[in-house]
Amino acid sequence: EKINQISTEIDRYKIIIEKAENKIELAENKGANKNDTIQDQIDREQKRIDTAYDRIQPLVAEQQKIIQSEIERKDKKIEPYLAQVSSIDADLATLNDLLNRRDGESIRRLQSIVGTRVDGTYGSRTAKQVENYREGLIAKRESILKWASDFFFHLLKTFLW
Repeated sequence: EKINQISTEIDRYKIIIEKAENKIELAENKGANKNDTIQDQIDREQKRIDTAYDRIQPLVAEQQKIIQSEIERKDKKIEPYLAQVSSIDADLATLNDLLNRRDGESIRRLQSIVGTRVDGTYGSRTAKQVENYREGLIAKRESILKWASDFFFHLLKTFLW
């Protein structure tokens, strides 16, 4: 009788185990289906992204061509101003060179450049005129460079923002 009782108990536990295993298998299959569904959604979204990228790519290339041609056009527009800066730099270098020589011919040339009486003597009037001339060149140079900087900032702002 005890054996029958134990056998019945074992059968009952076997049923419980079988039910649990069925539930586990069902849960695993459900999870697999969910994963398959999620992966399908991911694959569909990736295709949409790829399609959108393929459609946008020609537009991006066209925009880059427009930006490049605009930059080239702006470069040509700014060239005369940069040439002015180079000329001012050359004038400042000449001024410094003539000041460093301090011989009579250099002083006369310096005086003719800065617009003072040409006598070959470097006095206070010549010094004042040289300083005014130099400050004028530097101010003009800074003004041109500020304009060029603002111009390029505007160009970047136009295309990047």
